[in-house]
Amino acid sequence: MQLLWLSFMLYLFALGGTVYGLFSPSTFLLNLIICISLWLAILATTREPQDMMKLILVAPLAVWYVLSAFFSVYPRLSYEATVYRLLYVATFVAAWRTAQREEGNRCIAISLLVACAFEVTLSLMQWLTWLPRRPPGEPFERVLKGTLNHPNDLALFLVLALPLWIAFAVEEQKKFGSKLVTHICAVGAVATLFCLLLTCSRSGYVGMIAILLTSFTFMLRRRNEIISRLKQHIHIVAIPVAVLLVGVLLVPGNWVIRRLIAMFTHIDISIYNRIAMWQYTAKMSMSEWVNGVGAGCYPLAYTKFIPQGGVREIPLHPHNLYLHISAEFGLVGLALFIAPLLLCLILSCRRILGLRRNDVSAYEVAAWCAVVGFLVGSIGNSELEIPAIMCAFSALFGICATSASLGHIGSRHSANARAQKVRKATMAFTVLLAPVAFVALLFGLRYSVAHLLFAEAMHAKEMKARLAGLRQAIKLDPTFAYYHAQLGLMEFEKGRLEKALESFEAALKCFNEDALYWHNIAQVKLCMLCRLMGSWERTMDEVGGEQRAKAYRLIEDALKALSKALSLDPSNEIYSLQLSFVRALLKEAKGNLHIALNMFEQIAKANQPLPTWVARHAKALAYKLKTDTKLFDKLTTIEKQQKLLHLPVRYRRIGCDDEAITADAKVCCQQ
Repeated sequence: MQLLWLSFMLYLFALGGTVYGLFSPSTFLLNLIICISLWLAILATTREPQDMMKLILVAPLAVWYVLSAFFSVYPRLSYEATVYRLLYVATFVAAWRTAQREEGNRCIAISLLVACAFEVTLSLMQWLTWLPRRPPGEPFERVLKGTLNHPNDLALFLVLALPLWIAFAVEEQKKFGSKLVTHICAVGAVATLFCLLLTCSRSGYVGMIAILLTSFTFMLRRRNEIISRLKQHIHIVAIPVAVLLVGVLLVPGNWVIRRLIAMFTHIDISIYNRIAMWQYTAKMSMSEWVNGVGAGCYPLAYTKFIPQGGVREIPLHPHNLYLHISAEFGLVGLALFIAPLLLCLILSCRRILGLRRNDVSAYEVAAWCAVVGFLVGSIGNSELEIPAIMCAFSALFGICATSASLGHIGSRHSANARAQKVRKATMAFTVLLAPVAFVALLFGLRYSVAHLLFAEAMHAKEMKARLAGLRQAIKLDPTFAYYHAQLGLMEFEKGRLEKALESFEAALKCFNEDALYWHNIAQVKLCMLCRLMGSWERTMDEVGGEQRAKAYRLIEDALKALSKALSLDPSNEIYSLQLSFVRALLKEAKGNLHIALNMFEQIAKANQPLPTWVARHAKALAYKLKTDTKLFDKLTTIEKQQKLLHLPVRYRRIGCDDEAITADAKVCCQQ
């Protein structure tokens, strides 16, 4: 059992539970197999009524996760994300079962501490290799993240692991009297605390303060016992406290102090950005308050709720765990998450405070403090998309849940009769789960092969090989919008506008609410218009007959596509600006040349960088009407779209750096 937990945690933190691992072709299939195996093993080992009650407690949340995938805004993406949500629940149940014995607590603690040592060692190496090349004039930089996505993520994991070092030292000293283990744990706690400070994560600091406050509360209730223990292990307490003080004041330098003091100033506006993101996410949660937008679909729906002129933060998550859950699974999902959480924490706290000194497990106290610290720190961050951290949290929560006595079912019957009922129930659950798991595994295998073909195609040097690989991936996974969109980008690069348009339209059939794909369709339509006119330096009145009617239809189609893109991303300045260009073109196509020129002049007077084709066409129109062209001669033009205004979406895995096309491309006016 200890080897299984150790292998599981090391696998998660080395690859399977990292953000990088989420986008590698084979990782999802491995995680799917682990998730299915874990659930089947849980059902196969369910023998007692207590075990059945544990399943009943978490079953509503697991079922709700599955149902939300069917009602998601993009079920194909929710399928992948739901697997990870179910893995969190399965880890919790497995840890709950394991922690029924004291040896099980030790087993979970060792696996988490080894993972923590791995992350701390890697983080310290990142910091030490950064020191020789640190930029002049900057005393510190946030370079620590281990194998995780961001320093904030590393900080919250260290919050989970920090109390376990002390708990492991206390329990090992109590059982074996080993001073070596005590000193190793002291070094581990100091290194963990040091890395936590170097992350400069306010969420991590808040979680650490919550741990200190909860620990202090337990100490007050048992101050006589605690004081006697402290006298024996004063160095274990004194060293981390000293490192804390020295670390805050000296090691990170003024950077930490500045980050804390400047939270609500113009120097560091991240707090204001988070408050804005919370407001937008709250609106999203209320719009889909029953079932949410679906697992993994938060970044897809988020842009609709950013008002014009709003804060355009990267919407991978809302920097709040509870808002993240409510947005993806609705208020029902949030209630199903919080209810068992509060129940187990309250029962665990009562048990800890009610037991005598020798009966209290240090692991249980440490797990309780770590879970509370993580939950408090998650007010400012969300780890729902990082399986390694959420599985670590679920494992510690499983230790807390051992205090939740759920009573006995069928108490009037004999133990054999109750066991017989449990076996029949688990057999029924297994019969229901097995075919579902088999179908999910088949889809997972197919999608993983498609992802592998896609990854190879994107790394191929020849365009022919890339196109062939993409088409094979689409055959295996035709519902994944990103594959169609990447094929559209390649067809556009080759100058095949009709095929590019077909690919972008196929992407929208998979997922109709991606603003970037609507924007790209509008740009393809404008490129077709350029080919029809021959050049952007020609005006619309030079096009006659059937071509004039076709040009009018192309402009109308571009207008509809950009209007749709702007409705899905109202705060996007690029979409708004492009829409004003197309409206001017529409006036020109109707024969209102002076009105069109006036619209172009109003755009030019705004002093915004404009696409080159707009400047060229407006200048040609002004020359046609024999008016001054100086206004358009001085325009600042841009050759490419600004990447930052096209917010990244998590399901865009491996592809072009810039996925937004423009009507300025050389292929647009090539016949």
